[in-house]
Amino acid sequence: MGKIFSSGHQYTKAIDIGERAYLMSKKMGTTTEIIESLLLKSCVGFLGKGNEALSYIKKAEKLLNTLISDESLDTSRIRAQLLLSKAITNFFVGDLGKATVVINKGIEMSKEIGNKLLTLIGLGYSGYILMLQGDSDSALENMMKCLKGSEELNNNYGIAASLSIIGNIYYFKGDINQALDFCKRSLATSSTINRIKIDTVTLLGNIYRFKGELNLALKYFRQGLELAEELSILDLVALNLNYIGIIFQMRGDFNQAVEYFERSKTISEKNNLPFSNSLSLFYLIRISLDFNQREKARMYLKDLKELENQTNYKLSSQSYMMAKALLLRTSKRAINHVEAQQMLKQVIDDETLMFEYHIMVLITLCDLLLEELNMYNNPEIIEEIDPLILRMLEISEDQHSYLYLAESKLLQAKLALIQLKIEEAKLLFTQAQNLAESYGFDLLAIRISGEHDILLEQIRIWDNMKEKNTPMSERIKLASLDSVLDRMQGKQAVEKSELVDEQSTILLILGEGGVLLFSYPFSNELKIDEVLFSSFLSAFSTFSNEFFMKGLDRAKFGEDMMLMESKGSFSFCYLFKGQTYLARQNLVKFVEEIQINSLIWRSLEQHYRTSQVLELKDNPLLENLIIKIFPK
Repeated sequence: MGKIFSSGHQYTKAIDIGERAYLMSKKMGTTTEIIESLLLKSCVGFLGKGNEALSYIKKAEKLLNTLISDESLDTSRIRAQLLLSKAITNFFVGDLGKATVVINKGIEMSKEIGNKLLTLIGLGYSGYILMLQGDSDSALENMMKCLKGSEELNNNYGIAASLSIIGNIYYFKGDINQALDFCKRSLATSSTINRIKIDTVTLLGNIYRFKGELNLALKYFRQGLELAEELSILDLVALNLNYIGIIFQMRGDFNQAVEYFERSKTISEKNNLPFSNSLSLFYLIRISLDFNQREKARMYLKDLKELENQTNYKLSSQSYMMAKALLLRTSKRAINHVEAQQMLKQVIDDETLMFEYHIMVLITLCDLLLEELNMYNNPEIIEEIDPLILRMLEISEDQHSYLYLAESKLLQAKLALIQLKIEEAKLLFTQAQNLAESYGFDLLAIRISGEHDILLEQIRIWDNMKEKNTPMSERIKLASLDSVLDRMQGKQAVEKSELVDEQSTILLILGEGGVLLFSYPFSNELKIDEVLFSSFLSAFSTFSNEFFMKGLDRAKFGEDMMLMESKGSFSFCYLFKGQTYLARQNLVKFVEEIQINSLIWRSLEQHYRTSQVLELKDNPLLENLIIKIFPK
């Protein structure tokens, strides 16, 4: 009965039954039953009591060693079960390295004795641990096996857990759409309220946090908190409190943020939860420093140091080093800034550093160096920043974390601007937006597109800076680095941008070599004045060749913005005034519709072969399409 409750993630009931079974087994003196009872009692780890769980595991292991000569199938099963319980308990107390070694032994033994359920449980734990260690591909491979095996056994709990963890892996990989899909499938499978359901709801909160949809994120974190409180799963209570605090911080409501971090800290301290305690203390230190409350930050830092000493928990040690570096950087003494940089570099080289922390350390180090660059105007400092951004790009790509990859590309674009590499910056803006759009980060894509437009509007200013060799401080200010630095440190969300329809000027379709096949002037001046139109086409032809060679998606052409899309032998060019983001959507839609419509496409091909210009009277469907898609 205890095992059934444990498999169904009803841990409180499993623990109660484990206690009853333990007392009965002790009276009877049956060693194997005592061991299994202790393993049931170790389910307290799932309620956030990792150290208590570890004490039960150690007792069980000691008793099992007295049965060393017993090589029966039942004893082997208990040994495999103990290894799996020991692995997950090591995970609860933060020893991921030991957890990995033990879990692999447990899976091996489970396979040897032919126990499918234990093998699947081991694969599930292993997948989760590998995910946190940053090996997303191996984690996904294990979880897919676990899902398939659970479906074969018709084990709904296993199916729901596998789907939830797979969703988590895709979230870490930055594939938000896949993550959402697996979350929804998990919730549909798991009808009862249990840890899986709370984990999945919390994951949905994180997905929407990364998308920048903070209201939805808050809704799911609050739901996760309510469910965790209902089942008294204290580690998830503390974790959701932290996440709610992060949302309030990102929204600029710092008093509310502090309140939730403090609540998480209190529960974590009372119930010995080092993971959530480390998080709450780290965020409390950061908020205190943002408001120049250095004494309060020192108090929290002291608590974090004590936590590190008491638990020997890796995350506490990493959080302490990061927090201390943040405190040192607020000092006015240069020697403290140097020490802060050294500490951050030390944390970066820690192989056990979680992915998000890794990015946060790299971006904080970039921030420190940019401050130094702003103060001393020494271009050599950029030589230290460049490798950090390249490392961010490399880590994000390895982890398939496309949000951070897009943000890192954006940061790289802004660093190119500071170095006055204007053409390189344009290309990087394009790459950053393409990444954001491809993986569903629409708010970020809109933001990047807007910043790219601003750059094109400010080209003359940047060219003047290049001629005059303007000081770094002025370049950094114009490049507006703060927003991307704050987002990558989790301090704020992507700000929503107001989208306005563009004012269309002209739409062109060109064949290879820049041969004009079709033109549609929206402007009356161009329609009426043939000389103006002819001179426009002549200038445009020269400009468009350069545009293609640079691999850009937009350019400034006189007072207009210009977009280009290529499909097959044709290039579709669109000139307009206003914002680029919606204009680009319109052009892409137009090109897609033309490809679908065989009559229009064949007509274009025919006119291209005969070197003729397509007139609207020859294909009225084309004009209907233009009127339907582009702003009037």
